[in-house]
Amino acid sequence: MGAALSQSTLLGFALGILSHRLLFIRGEWERHVVPIFYAVLSLPFLLFPVQLASGGRPVLGSIAATVAWIASYYAGLFASMLTYRAFFHPLRSYPGPFLARLSSFWSLWHQIPGFKWYEQVQDLHRRYGDFVRIRPRELSINHPDAVQAIHGPRSVCTKSPYYDLYYPHRSLQLTRDKPLHAQRRRVWDRGLGERALREYEPRVLKHCTGLCSELLAQAGSATDVTPWFNHWALDVIGDIGFGQSFNMVKSEGASQPMLKEIAEVKSVQAVIGTVPWLYSLALVFPMVRKERDKWFRWCKQQLSTRRERKGDFSDIFAHLVDEESRRANDPDVAENSLVYDVELATLAGSDTVSATLGNAIYLLATHPKDLAVLQAEIDALFATVSDFDHKQLVGQPMLEGVINEALRLFPVVPSGFPRLTPPEGMVIAGQWVPGDTVVSTPTYTIFRDPRCFASPNEFLPQRWSSEPELVHRKDAFVPFSTGVYSCVGKQLAMMELRLMIALVVKQFNIQLADDRVHHAFLEEPGHMDFVTVEMPPLRLILTSRG
Repeated sequence: MGAALSQSTLLGFALGILSHRLLFIRGEWERHVVPIFYAVLSLPFLLFPVQLASGGRPVLGSIAATVAWIASYYAGLFASMLTYRAFFHPLRSYPGPFLARLSSFWSLWHQIPGFKWYEQVQDLHRRYGDFVRIRPRELSINHPDAVQAIHGPRSVCTKSPYYDLYYPHRSLQLTRDKPLHAQRRRVWDRGLGERALREYEPRVLKHCTGLCSELLAQAGSATDVTPWFNHWALDVIGDIGFGQSFNMVKSEGASQPMLKEIAEVKSVQAVIGTVPWLYSLALVFPMVRKERDKWFRWCKQQLSTRRERKGDFSDIFAHLVDEESRRANDPDVAENSLVYDVELATLAGSDTVSATLGNAIYLLATHPKDLAVLQAEIDALFATVSDFDHKQLVGQPMLEGVINEALRLFPVVPSGFPRLTPPEGMVIAGQWVPGDTVVSTPTYTIFRDPRCFASPNEFLPQRWSSEPELVHRKDAFVPFSTGVYSCVGKQLAMMELRLMIALVVKQFNIQLADDRVHHAFLEEPGHMDFVTVEMPPLRLILTSRG
């Protein structure tokens, strides 16, 4: 019996190795994690009857044999996997922490304590150089030439398996197929094109003046402006996206409890960014799925409400709803994809703008001379708030410089966007990178690289106008990404930022509430990396300029 058991375990170990070498080593398995999980759970129940019938053993002996076989199978599987990743993987020659080449859980371990993965990556590049293996099949490439090679309009890279989170349903952002992405992008572009933006401007301006009125009521006292900026950005995207304001500013966040609840669980995105398949696996568990379903019911309700609204007003989803339903081969997939587009518009369309606004205001509060220059620039354009016109703000050197520096010093996607090299491989920044490798350019690190910017850690708005020599590699500055996958909402975001910053500096003098603000903003909690950046508290004293 012992010899038979030994032979069985050896067979299990060998099958584990073979399943890795012949199956799991090939292709992408992220989107299949749930079926694999159920297969793992089912294996003992399938194997036990076989052992009981063929082994001539009692029940307990069959249980022991089943456990031994399964243990040996997984021992073979993981031994083969770890050995391959450590010593035989195509990326084996690239430097990086040894444990990072074995498992993505290494990056998760270093992300969760403070959610500062972008700082971890910056430190890795200091230690290992421009090319660092940060996960078993992923390279972080900190080189100016890599930005256009990976993300530019001529790039042959595609989106990585990370974007299969909701497969087969997908928002515009999660669409990996380039032709399908181009088709859907054209519809979004109509909803966010120049003509549409002209129609949106009065509504955006109304929300901006509304926020300033609320801040005026707080004038003279220490105020944490971060939640105010978050609520304002949500109100704008509710109006421009779905034709209805969420009334978050007026209600101080109480009007949409679901949005407040989602804001409190964004740390889940940190897991998604480091080990994406864990998210799909977590949805197997009822409590997690219940919370996720509750969020998507809210998204579906916004879509349903938008369809029921009548009128001659314009918004983004007025362009999306009919076009998506008409073109899709599968109406159910089209419908669910639109629901995920609601999520994209609501979260990505608000988080990035509110964070950049807060960062810009912080930089102005800590650089009073630059604040005075910007105030003079805006005062020369408009005598009163009622005169504001976005067209006149475009190209104003100090305003554009402040926004660009806020985006550079505190990028809204600090760890960058993962892409996949083509099967045949490619040359990036002078080095050959094997095919089907996940590659990313660490935005935070590149934007503070002296090869790209002189005095990279300093706030110097003039580098974008009167002192262009301070920008060494303008092609590496892509805060909204670039190429076919660039941010579709860039022009709307810039309009929101120009109007809101200009209105704030026109009406208020700005200073930090106390010295502790620096610590909260730059250190603890600081900017947390939840795929998009999470703004820290920003306590200011705003005083009316009269």
